[in-house]
Amino acid sequence: VRFVADGKTVATYFVRDGESVESIPDVPSKSGYIGSWNHNGENITADTVIEATYAENIFVKNWNLILGDCIGIKFYLQMTDEDAAKSTAFITVNDKTETAVLSKTTDGLYIASVEVAAAQMTDAITVQLTCGDYVLEKEYSVLTYAETILQGTYDDATKMLVREMLNYGAAAQRYFDYNMDKLIPEALYADAGKQSIPEDFNSD
Repeated sequence: VRFVADGKTVATYFVRDGESVESIPDVPSKSGYIGSWNHNGENITADTVIEATYAENIFVKNWNLILGDCIGIKFYLQMTDEDAAKSTAFITVNDKTETAVLSKTTDGLYIASVEVAAAQMTDAITVQLTCGDYVLEKEYSVLTYAETILQGTYDDATKMLVREMLNYGAAAQRYFDYNMDKLIPEALYADAGKQSIPEDFNSD
């Protein structure tokens, strides 16, 4: 019985017909992935090659808007502490790339966040995380998240706040003549400014 990972033999065992491998070797670690063998090594009846299979173990589990003194997006990354220790996160907005600080939450996720100017709500925000040979890259935008809220089952106060934010973003785009070919659609905030946000509203 041969155990093989990424084309390389990890271990070889001689097993009697119908018996099982007594000691299964560990699957070689691979940054950004979790590995397992495709056979449990039991009831071996012929020459057998058992191969390692790998599944991605780093991904963006969730993301949300930062609404306060600034506008931005906070990304929640699922990864092991070992992978986090050797990972570097980069966030790019309008061709400007910055290294993002990864901070761990109480529930074991890692956070990376970015702030954007009001006029940049339609800009693509690219998150790239490297961990050894593994590279994760995803694209988001403030507008995309805002549309998710407006089309979802969120309460009226939350949707009102988002429409006001988009109204502000569109006004900033026009004022600075910025990214006018990707102007925030007026239909998303047509009724903004006609209502007042409750004083006791909590965006958390």
